[in-house]
Amino acid sequence: MSAASAAAWLETAANDLDAVRRSLMPLPDQNLEMAAYHTQQAAEKGVKALLTHLGIAYPRGRQGHDIALAAAGIPASHRLAGDALALGALTPWATAWRYPADDPATAALLPRAADIEQWAEKVEAFLNAVTVELAA
Repeated sequence: MSAASAAAWLETAANDLDAVRRSLMPLPDQNLEMAAYHTQQAAEKGVKALLTHLGIAYPRGRQGHDIALAAAGIPASHRLAGDALALGALTPWATAWRYPADDPATAALLPRAADIEQWAEKVEAFLNAVTVELAA
């Protein structure tokens, strides 16, 4: 794939991080559900940017949002492979709070704003590392 395609993934991921920041604004505007969702989306797009840059196909369809599955396609020897795999913990954030829970007893707990901020910082660091990779 082209560097332009990978850069487009990164640009879209940056938009998601902007949405995270806006969603974490102080109350009453704070929206943790959307902040968590966009954190996952930024991570997913960052992993897809790296895969695109490496010329590796990423999962599509329903599996396309599984960050760990996508990250598993990155060669283990690649310097960002471990970071990408760690972002797989965000996969449930794609849907956990976007739909009503079938069973409130098993519903996922919404992360705290501080947790979302920490993950967003990790995602941003990963995106920056991928940007450096694309420039090399």
